Amino acid sequence: LYRIRMEKKHGRFFNSVSFLLGGNDIGPVKIYPTIVEGNTLNLQMIFPVHRMNVISLDGKQVMAKDLGGIMGFAQIAIPVLSKGQYLVTFYGNGWQSTEKFMIGGS
Repeated sequence: LYRIRMEKKHGRFFNSVSFLLGGNDIGPVKIYPTIVEGNTLNLQMIFPVHRMNVISLDGKQVMAKDLGGIMGFAQIAIPVLSKGQYLVTFYGNGWQSTEKFMIGGS
């Protein structure tokens, strides 16, 4: 079972597909861990993902990458980023989903 929900981010509305599996709300792409050390994002994708954009919280695009419809598990290299929070939007065929991750470090 899945549903489409509207999310408001930065004053704009987006469609976000989510799934209910065993009562848990699961998005089409999961980033893990959400605190990233280094320059690799680990992704688990339920649907084919065609593109991703990484945006800093001040609104600057720091990366855009075509993914060619990959799904399943993937490790995606990202540029060296400053410590802080970032938003990554994934685009598929008729859907998009935004997740948050943090560049960590001690």
